[in-house]
Amino acid sequence: MLKKREKENIKEIILECDSFYDIEDNISITPSLAIMVNNYSNSQNIDEHNDYETRKLNYIKNKHENMVKKQYNKIIVNLYQDGHIIINNEDVDLKDLYILYLDNSHKYYLTSTKSSYTDIIRKSKDEYPYDKAVRFTDSTLFISLINEPSIDIEDNTIIINDNEILLNLLDNWDELLHNKIWFTESINNKKILKED
Repeated sequence: MLKKREKENIKEIILECDSFYDIEDNISITPSLAIMVNNYSNSQNIDEHNDYETRKLNYIKNKHENMVKKQYNKIIVNLYQDGHIIINNEDVDLKDLYILYLDNSHKYYLTSTKSSYTDIIRKSKDEYPYDKAVRFTDSTLFISLINEPSIDIEDNTIIINDNEILLNLLDNWDELLHNKIWFTESINNKKILKED
């Protein structure tokens, strides 16, 4: 048990064994209490924490229901899960692509976690200021690219012959998430980086 007047001074409780942690010679706590106290001391408001947990559980439930009950375009699903894209004759895993941008700037850069370029389309190694990032495959830009008539899709690979097409789509991106797969359809607010 913790004394009420001392709980503000607790910054962290580190567990030394699996079942109990001794605070004093005659006081022991369980790991679940230590976690609860840590979470409480890090949380400004327990209601905010509960609200977040509720939204997270609802997302997981909706994702499972959507995956089981709904039919999705097989091309989109396959590309989303294990697709590739060829940009500048370089084969890149779609799961490694992110859109970087500075809030309210409307300047977007496509980067790959596995590339030496910070902007893979422009083949640039310049450092760009950004404060937000979103997975390319979660964005409506991904769907716009798939639906672009001049883009070829072969063997689960998007082939881009003209970078200007991708740059134009990127410059006009609406900063939204798509709803074409259960992962993103289950998110209530499709505006980027609003916590759901």
